[in-house]
Amino acid sequence: MVEVCGVKYVEGVGKQSGKPYKAYIVHYTEDGAPQGFAGYTTGDAFISCDILGGIKPNVGDKLNLFYDKNGYLKSVEFCS
Repeated sequence: MVEVCGVKYVEGVGKQSGKPYKAYIVHYTEDGAPQGFAGYTTGDAFISCDILGGIKPNVGDKLNLFYDKNGYLKSVEFCS
């Protein structure tokens, strides 16, 4: 599970595909720091609006991010 600490809405046209996109770039902190690490680990995810199903992520939201075997984000679960 991750906690959202920053959100940016982006839209445009893909350089390679030429297809339009609408998405959020979500910055987060993670639970479970690696051994010997003090503090929080952080990351970010490019989340398509199609995956979110009309729900806008907000700072403070807790999410589970699920990736496929190739490392692509396939779904997002909002936690309470």
